[in-house]
Amino acid sequence: SLSHRIAGPVFKLGMVVGRYASRDLSARMYLRKHDYFHSIVPAINAFRLTVAKDLTEIRAEERKLREAAKSASGPARDQMMAVAEKISAIVNSYQLPEETGDA
Repeated sequence: SLSHRIAGPVFKLGMVVGRYASRDLSARMYLRKHDYFHSIVPAINAFRLTVAKDLTEIRAEERKLREAAKSASGPARDQMMAVAEKISAIVNSYQLPEETGDA
């Protein structure tokens, strides 16, 4: 029915965005063939993958910071390691998608 073709996508969007808000980027947005709002699906999935890629890059930079900290000493080293730990905790709080090319 028309109401299901409208309400279903709105419900699905709420569920997917809710998962993103709870740091779960593994949820991919999809709609049924006859649903309305198909035009938003590529943008939502592209957003998800962009954030996931950014988090992956941040993780790589965090590793570089840890390596640089090994060359530092005293309070500078401690501060660099503390920052790296904070970055790691934030990035690791996300569940990232396994695939990277479905935008």
